[in-house]
Amino acid sequence: RVELNLVPRVALLVWIVMLALPSAARTQQTAAPKRILKLYWYDPDYPESVKFHQSFQAALQSAPAGTVEYYPEYLESDRFPGENQSLLLRDYLRRKYADRTIDVVVASPDPPLNFLLRYRDDLFPTAPLVFSSVRRPSRDELAAGAGATGVIQLTTHRQTLDLALRLHPHTKQVVIIGGTLEHTKLETLAREALQGYESKVRFTYLSDLTPDELIAKTKSLPERSIILYIWQQSVNKNGKLLESEDLLALIAQSAPVPIYGLASSSLGYGIIGGYVSTTEAIATRVAEIALRIANGECAPDIPIESAPAAPTFDWRQLQRWRISEDRLPPGSIIRFRQLTFWERYKWYIVGVLALCALQALLISILLIERARRRRA
Repeated sequence: RVELNLVPRVALLVWIVMLALPSAARTQQTAAPKRILKLYWYDPDYPESVKFHQSFQAALQSAPAGTVEYYPEYLESDRFPGENQSLLLRDYLRRKYADRTIDVVVASPDPPLNFLLRYRDDLFPTAPLVFSSVRRPSRDELAAGAGATGVIQLTTHRQTLDLALRLHPHTKQVVIIGGTLEHTKLETLAREALQGYESKVRFTYLSDLTPDELIAKTKSLPERSIILYIWQQSVNKNGKLLESEDLLALIAQSAPVPIYGLASSSLGYGIIGGYVSTTEAIATRVAEIALRIANGECAPDIPIESAPAAPTFDWRQLQRWRISEDRLPPGSIIRFRQLTFWERYKWYIVGVLALCALQALLISILLIERARRRRA
């Protein structure tokens, strides 16, 4: 009788557990995903935006399916400049995300970062900030709200200059080009980074010049000079915005001296190379940091770091300036390599020669066999 009395109780307990398991599973499945918003500078079709978006999204996919939602937004201050446009975008974003909590907000490069630092309290007051920028935010900016961390770009001034001076040991003057429409202090950052080199070379800074002025000055540079091209943006006399790559290409056409750079976007437009950070590598690293924060880490506990960089070169410029690849740092990346005639057609030539050799062998065998038969 005791055993019979236990049967209903055990059955009831099993029934309760069976009911609880699907409920727990449903609760786990319906947990709200972490929302990550990325504010870009230019429009979605801008090449650097495309590269960052693809690499950033690919890195986010390492998270379990359904646990992360990604929201890209675009500042587009190149098309819509001015404070009034910034206010309109602020109001638009505030209304758009009024009923949707953002867990992590990401900004890259400096203009989106400046925008979010200015309107952070109005838009995403509880969201930690992850950035990728040239300037390092101030201590107060880093401590505001839920904190901030990120990646600093264009930090390889010394590595790139050391490389250039080793490849061009007779250099007497280094011309540094760096300026933006917003007058970001790229020159100041370069001066700070290159302290201690004044005893080795003479520095000349060409910042925030018009395109014509910049081209004229670089065109007349004397021998034993090199150019360290950081970044430059300007407006020509017709009011057209010239991007950094456009200006670099114009300078490289007439400059009689080697040019080195810090940004991967400069490769292919006239620089020999340098220790550069790629957009793809930066986007991947920023996404990894954003995921760490989304998974519970505090932004202030994650140290700010320099963007990953590698010695990278333009093969065509190496040929132009007669720089042997043997002189490059170990692990160097060489882009835009053009195959020589032999590299392009070697297997075809080898095949033809092998066929000719086989044909000659067969003819020799036939002649030997014919001679043997005659003797027989």
